[in-house]
Amino acid sequence: VAADGRDLWIHPYMGLDAAWRFGRRMTERMGRRARLIAPLPTITERANNKIWFNEVVTAVLGDESSLSLSVVRSPQEICRQLPEIASRPRKLGSRIALKLSDSASGQGTTVFEKAEILAQSGGSRDTLVTDWLAKHGWGSASPPLSLEHWVPDVLASPSIQLWIPPLPRGDTAPDILLEGVFDQLFYPEDETVFLGSVSSRLPEGVRRRVGEAGVQIGRVFQHLGYVGRCSFDTVLTGDDLNSSTVVFTECNGRWGGTSTPMSLMNRLFGDYRGRNYFCRNFSSPDLAGVRFDEFARELEDVLFDARSDEGWAIVFNVGCLAPAGKLDLITLGVTLEQAERRQEEFQRAVEERF
Repeated sequence: VAADGRDLWIHPYMGLDAAWRFGRRMTERMGRRARLIAPLPTITERANNKIWFNEVVTAVLGDESSLSLSVVRSPQEICRQLPEIASRPRKLGSRIALKLSDSASGQGTTVFEKAEILAQSGGSRDTLVTDWLAKHGWGSASPPLSLEHWVPDVLASPSIQLWIPPLPRGDTAPDILLEGVFDQLFYPEDETVFLGSVSSRLPEGVRRRVGEAGVQIGRVFQHLGYVGRCSFDTVLTGDDLNSSTVVFTECNGRWGGTSTPMSLMNRLFGDYRGRNYFCRNFSSPDLAGVRFDEFARELEDVLFDARSDEGWAIVFNVGCLAPAGKLDLITLGVTLEQAERRQEEFQRAVEERF
């Protein structure tokens, strides 16, 4: 908070209408301007809509970089199209994904096996679809859904982290900042749910190609009025990484599970690239009911202390610690391999001390 009479800057999680209303209310109450670093609600909603984003990717980079999807607007349409899509050539993969177009993939995606779809009766298929839609709160007034081939032959799942500055009045657009390319981690038992991330270990040429493709999309966003934090999720498909195709799967027009720890590392160390780190969601039943002060006391020797630069574990998003035994965990290491091993060390420390 600026205490010297200057403007207050707010960088919200997402630039939805509630964030802008909050900024206006703060301006009224403080008597000085509260300014948001965020896109306006319309472009925020568009950027986070999978169907719209796929159209942008197709227009900019072509069909090979976008998903093969159908837009569906009712349970009946989904049930009618599922067996038709399941009957298409095997080269398109053996699975079909149904996605809420305006939800993070881990919270709004289900995957069907084509063989199971073709073996089901119409009634069973109807029940399966309607139950899933009801569970996820989808109704006739909700945005359309995406029904797509689950991309086969995935070699890697890189995420592109961008900072998009505002477009000034004039001819020259400021450069979009490509902050990094990261490898995404997913839960082994559910590959639609994000687990964590690590600085990409892909070959340099592949990372550069992925990043350049992301910047191309980012420039379009910039000219449409997008401002601030943004990331694109992709997959690499093909027989070989060096000749792979970059396919864009989703836009996160908000803070996310990779950008948050990356920015935290920047705050702590000046540049996240100066320290090897590994980040993932951490969950342990041993931590359920544990208060944060108790947690910090028992793990004091491993938790990072910014004053002394000692310790190797950084925790954040600790709101679910006591209720569910969950938090997010960054582990540091001299090498990336050591940082990854320390995730297991932290697990053992929790099991021994709680």
